[in-house]
Amino acid sequence: GRFAQVRSRRRCEQPGDVACVLPEARAEIVDDDLDDGIFAPPNASSSPSLSNNYFVVVSTQHAGARWIAAELAARQCVTAGGEFFAARDAFHWTARAQRRALAALFSGAGAVDEASPKFAQWVEAVNGRGDGQARAVGFRWMLSQRVAEAFDAWFARLAAARGVRLVVVGRADVLRLTVSKRHANGSRPVTLPTGRRLLDLLREERRRLEALRALHRRAAARGVASLLLAYEDLVGAGAAAQFRRLEDFLRVGDCAVDARKRPPRNRAHAGHPSTYVANWPAVADTLRGSPFAALVADANDPVAAGPVVASRPPESGPPPPPP
Repeated sequence: GRFAQVRSRRRCEQPGDVACVLPEARAEIVDDDLDDGIFAPPNASSSPSLSNNYFVVVSTQHAGARWIAAELAARQCVTAGGEFFAARDAFHWTARAQRRALAALFSGAGAVDEASPKFAQWVEAVNGRGDGQARAVGFRWMLSQRVAEAFDAWFARLAAARGVRLVVVGRADVLRLTVSKRHANGSRPVTLPTGRRLLDLLREERRRLEALRALHRRAAARGVASLLLAYEDLVGAGAAAQFRRLEDFLRVGDCAVDARKRPPRNRAHAGHPSTYVANWPAVADTLRGSPFAALVADANDPVAAGPVVASRPPESGPPPPPP
């Protein structure tokens, strides 16, 4: 599929490139983190919450991560938090604070001493349930919130030690993704730029997809179980089967679902682009003859992103079946 076949040849050509990890973005692991055992597997006898399965949804804005988290949260044994590391949060998250806060979450240690009030309250609620039911507990962490940099610097080590799983979510159709970012819940058709400006926007979205794909590959190399999903596959004809794959990956397959809490499964911008792009003829002219020409051919029936791709560290079980 298109999403699964993306390849990146870019290196750190300029600051801010989403496909790169610059040296100054790497956080150092300080000695007291090691002394406190943050990167050590927790003692199974020390916490009643160790039966929980922890996951992080990694994505970009408007790629379906919020919707997937809401769908998962409709299951009675899933607790899905929001985006705790967003820049709009008044709390200044340092790498040290992130490490300690996540270590507290993944170990069921109770209160968090250095975190935003929103995160601390959520962790306290998660760790204080006391109902004895095993849960899948997770939250969303976006590329724009420097998850890739954190993964390379320290989060891969923490995730591998605590058995945290990644759900990497992208949106294969970069044209519809661009429309979603400009549409913002409005009902009127949007006017997209044309020419080089439009192609630059699409290339940037494609680089973000490449960065997600690269993070998924690095997770496998670092011993972190990871599932790569495309939004199109979760709203298409095979959506039920794909969600079963996701449930199996998170080990919540037998969990009861509260239908009242489930979000609608309507595909965003499913119709022909002329219905939601006001200047579609000019946009189509730009796309023809460009690396994105296939988006014009796929306008009526966009190609699904391909099969779900899963990677697990060797010790976590047999490899997924071939597509």
